[in-house]
Amino acid sequence: MLKKILLTALAAFLLFVILVSLTIAIDSRRLQKRNVFPGEKAIHIFNYGWHTGLVVAVQDIPEDYLPYFAMLKEHRFIEISWGDERFYQARGPGINWLLAVRALLWPTNSVLHLVGFKVPVDHFYRWSKYYTIYLTDDEFEDLIEYICSYFETDQNHKFIIIDRGLYGDSWFMKSKGTYIFPNTCNVWTARALKAAHLPLTPVIYQYPSFLVRVLENFSRKQKNHKNIRLAIIAQRE
Repeated sequence: MLKKILLTALAAFLLFVILVSLTIAIDSRRLQKRNVFPGEKAIHIFNYGWHTGLVVAVQDIPEDYLPYFAMLKEHRFIEISWGDERFYQARGPGINWLLAVRALLWPTNSVLHLVGFKVPVDHFYRWSKYYTIYLTDDEFEDLIEYICSYFETDQNHKFIIIDRGLYGDSWFMKSKGTYIFPNTCNVWTARALKAAHLPLTPVIYQYPSFLVRVLENFSRKQKNHKNIRLAIIAQRE
């Protein structure tokens, strides 16, 4: 009986691995067919090892959505990510595994983490990796609309600030959405990219390495594009 259960579990695991690998390969191929430089709105996807999120330029945010980011409007860029309310705000050395397990297995409240910075993107992320994707104006606006749809408001329709953020000029904001596996922070990032019309299957991207694999393949295609080289130089100035 035990042997049968173990074999069934192993078969299910192998089927899951095959499904994930196949989906990532399909998404990567579909992304490779995308126009390398469809528009001049650059977004950046950062990877902190266990957590991913987005970076947008303040000057690119449509005027109607600027009030969502009012506390950081003096900065050049804003880093945006989403996560479990308690786990994400836990401060201290290392990972709080008790809160991590709770976040994955029990429906919990969520927060948005916003970080403003004025230095070039490659300087801010000099100790971690990031990937750049270029969007049309419409794609970028759809991305911002998706992000802003997560801001929670109080009875007076004001955004709810919970606390200062983890580093630099940053804030934790009350967010809509329930955090529980498979609705994780990395899936949120993938859904934001899909809202910007990138051909992704968000639920697959539970781990940053899955999403990074797809973005790395596409970034190689971008590197030698003349307009992208010029855009990168402009961002560093």
